[in-house]
Amino acid sequence: MKRTIYILMLCLAVTACNSEKKEKESIEPVAMEISIEGMTCNGCVGTVEASIKQMGEGIASVKVNLEEANAVVEYIPSKVKQKDIKEAIELNGYKVLKMEERGSDD
Repeated sequence: MKRTIYILMLCLAVTACNSEKKEKESIEPVAMEISIEGMTCNGCVGTVEASIKQMGEGIASVKVNLEEANAVVEYIPSKVKQKDIKEAIELNGYKVLKMEERGSDD
């Protein structure tokens, strides 16, 4: 009986720990670099930034660079999907060439 109770308590502790970890992971922003074709001016930069920012609270930050033809987006994966970010950019006439998550040391 004591062994069963111990095992049950252990299972509950592990489950609680995993739930806390998943909750933390779901609210941590992830940085992603997006290569974009078709931006030719600062107006294009503004359009791309606005199209991503309008996605709402799942977007933590957006930095678009005309010279490097890319954007760095910090987003919360549990709230926004990569495919939705890509679609938002492409609906404005630009082409997403590559989307790559950045490590914490980039």
